[in-house]
Amino acid sequence: MTPRDTFARAEQITLLVLACAAISSFGAAHGQPAAWAFCLPCCISPFWCMRRVSAVVRRGARWTAWTLVGLACLLSLILMAYPVLLSEQMARSLAYLAGYGLAVHAALFLLGTPVWPAKETFFPACAGLLVVAAFNPLARIRPLLALAGMCAFVFLWLTARRRTAPRGSLLSTSLVISALGSALVAWTIFLVLPLLQGGIERATVNLFLSATTHYSSLSTESRLGDLRELQLSPRVVMRVWTLSPQKLRGRVFERFDGQSWYARNLSGTPLVAASAEIQRRAAQSGWLQDVPGNLFLLPAEASASGESNTAATKIVQTVFNEGLLVSPANKLLVRAPLDSLRVDPFENLLSPLTAPVQIYGVVHRPAAASSAEETGTPQAPEAELLAVPSDLDPRWLPLAARLSATAQSPAERMRNTVAYVRDAASYSLEVGQFHSRQPVTEFFFEKKRGYCQYFASAAAILLRLEGLPTRYVTGFNVQEFSSAGHHWVVREADAHAWLEVFLPGRGWVEADPTPEAEFAARRQAASSGVLSGLQEWFAASFAEAAIRFRLADWRSMVRWTWQKVRDAVRLVFAHTGVLAILLALAVVLAVLLRRWRPGAFRSRSTDLSGVKGLPTAPALNEWIVRLDRFWAAKGFARPASRGLREQLDFIPPEKLSADVRNTCLRIVEAVYRTNFAGLAVPPEALPLLERELARLDQSLRQ
Repeated sequence: MTPRDTFARAEQITLLVLACAAISSFGAAHGQPAAWAFCLPCCISPFWCMRRVSAVVRRGARWTAWTLVGLACLLSLILMAYPVLLSEQMARSLAYLAGYGLAVHAALFLLGTPVWPAKETFFPACAGLLVVAAFNPLARIRPLLALAGMCAFVFLWLTARRRTAPRGSLLSTSLVISALGSALVAWTIFLVLPLLQGGIERATVNLFLSATTHYSSLSTESRLGDLRELQLSPRVVMRVWTLSPQKLRGRVFERFDGQSWYARNLSGTPLVAASAEIQRRAAQSGWLQDVPGNLFLLPAEASASGESNTAATKIVQTVFNEGLLVSPANKLLVRAPLDSLRVDPFENLLSPLTAPVQIYGVVHRPAAASSAEETGTPQAPEAELLAVPSDLDPRWLPLAARLSATAQSPAERMRNTVAYVRDAASYSLEVGQFHSRQPVTEFFFEKKRGYCQYFASAAAILLRLEGLPTRYVTGFNVQEFSSAGHHWVVREADAHAWLEVFLPGRGWVEADPTPEAEFAARRQAASSGVLSGLQEWFAASFAEAAIRFRLADWRSMVRWTWQKVRDAVRLVFAHTGVLAILLALAVVLAVLLRRWRPGAFRSRSTDLSGVKGLPTAPALNEWIVRLDRFWAAKGFARPASRGLREQLDFIPPEKLSADVRNTCLRIVEAVYRTNFAGLAVPPEALPLLERELARLDQSLRQ
């Protein structure tokens, strides 16, 4: 067996494995074991192939195959972007039509490789089969996809190797390096693309979001239903560095008319600068020492000067609300790049309207560590904090009386009521239209589904009827599922509403009646994993670096930069996936550098002037022109993208006699040996080749 025959047999076996992998992928993905039967005719291809097919069949098979490939691609676009356009039954039927049709054509083209060029027919059919198999994202076909990709790579390498080195071996160092690099890159793509999907979707949505510069959920009026659109928005509004999840308070509301909550516009009182001793203690509070600006003392710090159970929270805003800084409850110290800062009676931070704050830090008590001895009275009149809508549905009163009758204390009354509301309905953003002027009543007694605004409002009505002063709070809910890149990412979708209840002897206590598990399930991030966390870490670092650069706090900037470099090193070496990606990039870079190095791939035939028996370049060009002219006269003009040998294999056997075909083959091999291998044509063969070319020219004149 000649080296050329060896390469041809290896190519055919590679195509056989590729066809079986593509057909098996379709059968496994859609539960169609009957499709595997098309692997049987493929197994015959290394031993027998069709060499003669009518022109009608040849063109018809090519046309139908490309039509099915187009159908597969169109279906994939529809199922990805507009799945509602197709019913489940119709999508399944079209997938079966495209899959079985392409399986038939893949087997046909494999059996007819001398008739149909593989790159123009067989490969598109197999690619279409893999597209159809990918319609089922839950199918476990990754090994088959990897096998198909490897076979395609090997076939292309064999084709190139056969042309450039007909007598070379099937294995080489370049093949091993290319295979390893391709495998690493392919594995990286399999890892990266699913992780990037969520980020790409969020970035696409963000293109259509309005460029507001404030939190639209923190106005002085909170109408029931206005948080729904925000809870569908993936827009990032801030990033939070803290030790544990928490709620960030924004606006506090006291008056409720049944449809909207209303907050008072309060100017607040100025905060005083912290003393040197307090600043020294604050320097030990985690991230707070890295926040630029001045340190402000809240009134609560006076009674907590010796308190050790504190937490620090750093917030970097990408969108800000003019004059209002969201922050945790029970604040003690605030550091911000401001000359002045105010606090209202609800402990909300108010910054100057002319100085938007993008980075600030807070020292506060943890939510679970609120002092049990704290006493006081509500800031607003108690009657206002116990008021309910005048047209309240009568079903609320007996329910409130029943809940309060079983409680032994105000704290137990609050816990029982919050638990009852949480279990009475399910969390859903699809509440539909309300048909009355009392949406909370309709939600609680009829619809039995809603989101945080309705849960909080229902619990507020019951608690006020039970005699517990209650206020409604809006802000953001920072939870475990929003953690990424060693910090918490807060989006507009994290906008939340909850309650604060005044308990005698304890003061204001946070209460959240929204079902936590259902809320978390709805808000679970679409993308997760190593790459999304790494991407978010870089995004957050860039945003904070830009803020520090604008503030020109160079000393803090140097200290923060050094810390980020150390974090980056730890982040990279903590994940094997990141190391694998870097290794794949290093291999690809090494291959490219080797290829670009001067003389690294110098041709073995750079100087052929001393080799006897080689035709000159003009003579070779004349041979190719005369051969092309002969084929064109026979009705088979060679396109520029097709090689000489491929063109000869493309011409049906019945169109050329065996003698003429052998003549063409000898001329083609002589050209290949000279141009690509640098091998001398025997001197005695040159006159023979010239006579054979002349005979071909003579046949055209007859």
